[in-house]
Amino acid sequence: MIGLPRLGRNMAKRAKGAIQIKERQSRSDSDVSGSAWGPLREPIFRALWIASVASNVGSWMQDVGESWLMISLTKSPILVALVETAGSLPIFLLALPAGALADVVDRRRLLLTTQSWMGASAALMGALTLAGVVNPWLLLLLTFTLGLGVAMNGPAWQAILPELAPRDELPAAVALGSVAMNVTATTLRANNMIVKTPCCTP
Repeated sequence: MIGLPRLGRNMAKRAKGAIQIKERQSRSDSDVSGSAWGPLREPIFRALWIASVASNVGSWMQDVGESWLMISLTKSPILVALVETAGSLPIFLLALPAGALADVVDRRRLLLTTQSWMGASAALMGALTLAGVVNPWLLLLLTFTLGLGVAMNGPAWQAILPELAPRDELPAAVALGSVAMNVTATTLRANNMIVKTPCCTP
């Protein structure tokens, strides 16, 4: 009977220690989840974010390549300017319908469809360019078809973010999406300016 109070005190100390450990762990988890990189702890969000960075790099490289290819095909300033128009016009025309569609259909299937469409358009453009059969009007058509995929893909990707990250980490997830877009765009545009700058010859 004498040992029962001592046993009770030992059990109370152990329970108190376990509670303190759990509190430290919960504080640590809340600090990580509240950070700007918290959404990357989610495997699905991390995988799609890395894929988004790679896709953005490819998109900006193709955007630069399309303009250079048009310059090599024709010296017409109008046709060269129409390259950017062909890529941006679908976004202007389909921004609202694409957003409405992303709200009523399965976003996963929509993303798979748009990504497949863009991949097929890019592959066709690359194959025709290597074959040497691309002309200015065909390049504009392929650029427009690629822009259609971009226009339909953007709203679906933005709408699926709440399903990939917890609600308390949604602002950080949106910020990471913007980082993936802006960092790749800034880096590739800077490299483009460096490559296009002619060397000074004495």
